[in-house]
Amino acid sequence: MSATTITNTTELVDFLKNVKLFAELSPDSLTKLAACLKTIEFPPAEVIVREGAPGISMYIIKSGLIEVRKKDPETGIDFLVARLTTREVVGEMSLL
Repeated sequence: MSATTITNTTELVDFLKNVKLFAELSPDSLTKLAACLKTIEFPPAEVIVREGAPGISMYIIKSGLIEVRKKDPETGIDFLVARLTTREVVGEMSLL
């Protein structure tokens, strides 16, 4: 996944209001959320979250593509479950 640095709060709030998960939040809530976020850039093919591992973060894709893959426990074959892209979220279950 590639992350582009967002340099100011206004730009970040504009980005967040177009993320489906946050679409109903007020501008004030989006501003508070923006203050809590940090940008991380992942190199290609980096594993971000492993199935079964305890989640500690949620990620919002600024740019790039994430493949969600699952390994069949019987065959060991790795298969594609989903492709996520800009403004999609991964790891949201870790917040529950």
